[in-house]
Amino acid sequence: MKVAPPQFDYLCSLLRKRTGVCIDESKQYLVVARLMPIVKQRKIPSLETLIDRVRQGLDPSLEKDVLCAMMTHETSFFRDQAPFEALRGIIADLVTKRAAERQLTLWSAACSTGQEPYSLSLCIEEAFHAKPGPKPVVQILGTDISASALSEATRAVYGDLALSRGLDPALKTRYVLPEGEPWRLRPEIAI
Repeated sequence: MKVAPPQFDYLCSLLRKRTGVCIDESKQYLVVARLMPIVKQRKIPSLETLIDRVRQGLDPSLEKDVLCAMMTHETSFFRDQAPFEALRGIIADLVTKRAAERQLTLWSAACSTGQEPYSLSLCIEEAFHAKPGPKPVVQILGTDISASALSEATRAVYGDLALSRGLDPALKTRYVLPEGEPWRLRPEIAI
């Protein structure tokens, strides 16, 4: 099954405009797989009709559902190690450059259920844990298109599987409250 070209082109444009996500013809299967549940749930005759209704803009919740469905909600602690290694290398310099304000704000876009912004928090905590003197005020802003993912992120509660994906056992011992599953991040890490 494929989406007709005008509707597919509109969806591609909408995704790029609203989320920055770019898809091409090779992702037709993904569009079908992710949007068919909405078609069925809302009893819409076809994928093309769904996309046409989004284009008409009469139901903002429909557009939001479509955008959320098209996102990949994959996340883990310290996902893609390279950015976190880079952060570890420059965090002290960032704080020094912001010393007059004594504040540093980091933004984790598309943070899903929060493991990535919490990984930022862990990096910062580790960088300043043993250093004497006042710690910088660090604000981490996590955003996501999915309200349910953000709600889960603000809870800072994770099961064994989520914690085992990327979180070093030593960090788990230091920063996760030993409540058993589910586990809660310590307040100094929660954002």
